[in-house]
Amino acid sequence: KIGVHDFFAYTIPGVVYLLVVAIQAHIFGLTTFDASTLDLSLGWILAVTLIAYLVGQLLDTISSNLLPRIYNPKGDKITNVEHAMQRLRAVYGNRLTANVQLRDWPVLYMYVKQRNENVTERIDGFNAQGIMLRNVSFALLLLAIGLLFHQLVVLSLEHFLFSIASFVFSVVAFRRARRVGRWFYSSIYEAAIAYSLDVSTFMHLIPADSSESRDADLSPL
Repeated sequence: KIGVHDFFAYTIPGVVYLLVVAIQAHIFGLTTFDASTLDLSLGWILAVTLIAYLVGQLLDTISSNLLPRIYNPKGDKITNVEHAMQRLRAVYGNRLTANVQLRDWPVLYMYVKQRNENVTERIDGFNAQGIMLRNVSFALLLLAIGLLFHQLVVLSLEHFLFSIASFVFSVVAFRRARRVGRWFYSSIYEAAIAYSLDVSTFMHLIPADSSESRDADLSPL
């Protein structure tokens, strides 16, 4: 069963990958496009959706390993889960006592899911958005490379400008994907903390004495 999160995480990027292939084939003269021959039947749409989902799944492994090497070759090697834990320690300081390992995040995720599945639905949304944006970034990079090669052959300024635009949007999508991916892990930790704390440690009401209660009842509106 392909759920909503799978659809956004893999199917939409898969469609983008297929569009990139179609654009590359068209600009290099390998195929022609005729809108009048386009089949929009339900069976064709379902077939394309399935193919797009499989393509998105297969290329996700490549994008997750290749893009960081391209866009951040000498940057920090901190993973998203490590960044999330560092952020929590920076925000809460000595108030946070976390006797967990970084690899324990799936256990915390299941703990939160048992408490409230609606919360994990939102958390899963961050993960799906991160995967989708990372693959869209990779697809735009492939498009930029193809347009650049074609520009070198035909010396087309239009294709050169489209190549630059595709590359810029690819970088933007990659950076956004990293940020959203970190939200996924930080949300797991924050939800686990929220479900494990006693609210009275943050705030509580001091009972008013009887005279204060009577004065409050007689106060004018």
